[in-house]
Amino acid sequence: MSFRFRFDIAIVAFLAFASLSIAGLLLLFLPSSPEIIVFSQWRLSQAKSVAFDVQARYEGEMVQAGQGRQAEGFSYRGEGAVQYGRNDSRARQDFELRVGTGSDAVETDGKIISRDSETFIELKNSPERLGPFSLAALRGGWLRLDVQRLREAYDLPFVGGGRQLDPEDQAKVYDHLRRTPFLRFVRRLPAQTVSGAVCYHYEILPEVIFFKDFAIQYETIRLGRELTNAERLRLDEMFANVTAQGGEMWVGRKDYYPRRLLLRFGYDSGQKKGVFSLALNLANFNQPVEVAAPGGNIRDISSLVESLLPGLIAHLPMAGDAAFKRPTPPSGSPAGAQGTGGDKVTGGTPTEQGPDRDRDGLPDFMEAFYMTDANNPDTDGDGASDGLEVERATNPNGTGGLYDFGIFGSL
Repeated sequence: MSFRFRFDIAIVAFLAFASLSIAGLLLLFLPSSPEIIVFSQWRLSQAKSVAFDVQARYEGEMVQAGQGRQAEGFSYRGEGAVQYGRNDSRARQDFELRVGTGSDAVETDGKIISRDSETFIELKNSPERLGPFSLAALRGGWLRLDVQRLREAYDLPFVGGGRQLDPEDQAKVYDHLRRTPFLRFVRRLPAQTVSGAVCYHYEILPEVIFFKDFAIQYETIRLGRELTNAERLRLDEMFANVTAQGGEMWVGRKDYYPRRLLLRFGYDSGQKKGVFSLALNLANFNQPVEVAAPGGNIRDISSLVESLLPGLIAHLPMAGDAAFKRPTPPSGSPAGAQGTGGDKVTGGTPTEQGPDRDRDGLPDFMEAFYMTDANNPDTDGDGASDGLEVERATNPNGTGGLYDFGIFGSL
């Protein structure tokens, strides 16, 4: 039997072999699934702007003295867009917030606009009051917050305060953000389409230890010094109560941007136990974000929020060490008694905050929020002025602490 060489068949066979070889080589150079997860994190850190839809939820219980275990929870949903820039940062979002469980839950919704160091909030729907605070006094127009002023007044972990990060420090933070492996690859799942983009789909696990490492690195850079033993211990205690329970991630096949992220964490401190879940959808990367400053009636509530901060800080898990917060103002000059220009409010004299008719250190608009009498310096008649009681976090309109209710009383 003779063999006849067929040139056309040889060409076809060679091309098929060459195609398979090239495909095999390409597969060797394509990023692996873990590399894609890391690269998508880097891609997100490089984005100048992004649209987002976020939903966060916590459901759990805590041991209440004399009452056994009590249910607690909160949920938050926000939808909007943010643009990052060294000299031009802006964001907008619509939000819905629910705190508490059952009939005791507090619900509110509204809008948030941020432009550099200013934040504007509009409460559309909210209950009339929250404990001793009148939320109705905050409705009816936009509220302005001078974020930089608040950061300078109180130094909080992860939030900041005091000095601004210079460009070199900002670069260090971004470098740690890009290099920290927050998410661990578990397995690859079938591809799915998210918002019109075909995506890789992965099961992932949050790396709590690297979240803690980033927190330490960030605080070290922000403070400009090494953390004290007490500060490190407080971070250790907080993260020791957190466990990763799972998650999923969707990464665009064409651009490697993360499109959707689901994370679940467990928390158990012995006194509090629950599950925190986060769902984040991202889109419109690097598209300019138009954020117009709000118009109409705008009230500056920076001094009001500043008056609340000492009591709020005392209820935060990370605020127990004095190194993490700045000292409160001296007795007799509550935080709320500083105008937006830094001038102390004097009785009956109009300032940037408005008048203080009863000369108690609380301007009249703050008296409405604390539901005190603007014509009586000691509304509850206990011998301490309303302004001093706010400074001391006691109730100026009754007995007990200013925050001894609901979610604050349970912390």
